[in-house]
Amino acid sequence: MVKVLPKNTAYRRTDKDTVIRAAFYRDFQDLIEAAYDEGAVAGSLALEGDDLIAYLRQELLNVAAFPDPAVLQKDTDLFSLGVDSLQSIRLRTTILTNIDVGGNKISPKFVFEHRSLQAMAEELTRLRLVAFLLLSGNAKELKQRMAVQYETEGHYMKPDMVGSHMEIFVDPEDWETNVVPIDSDRPKEVVLDEVIEVVREIIEK
Repeated sequence: MVKVLPKNTAYRRTDKDTVIRAAFYRDFQDLIEAAYDEGAVAGSLALEGDDLIAYLRQELLNVAAFPDPAVLQKDTDLFSLGVDSLQSIRLRTTILTNIDVGGNKISPKFVFEHRSLQAMAEELTRLRLVAFLLLSGNAKELKQRMAVQYETEGHYMKPDMVGSHMEIFVDPEDWETNVVPIDSDRPKEVVLDEVIEVVREIIEK
């Protein structure tokens, strides 16, 4: 892969006028990641648990040479083993291309943010199984309740977001099985039981 930059692009170099590789990776990280993401197709492998960890381990071994592969355990901090920025980018690209993440994007710093095979596997599984909540009910009453929660509990959803939420979203189609409807007019205990059941069904698929 070759990415051509403008001829006057500044980069850090040594006294001998050679590129400082580590600094170059850091300074141009966004461009490098974008280059690897270009043309990447959504993955379709729906792996979980030990299968996903084994897959990630093998792919990491493909991009990073470890003197002794046995040191790469599921809970090992990858960067304590010397994994660098470019290897992280390559692993992330492989994940994007092959693993089903439910149509979600993964952070450009995915490997840095989830520094072990176990942590990466858990986050990828969470992304694939994420459920969307569809809110319905009496908008005026719900707005009043959210105002109280926002002031007392610091809820992420501001009261004025209720109306726009209900105007934008529509009832899910039959094929949209990862949408959890929440009717705020019904008793909290009933809604909670139904949500738990729907989420359980999504996870078990």
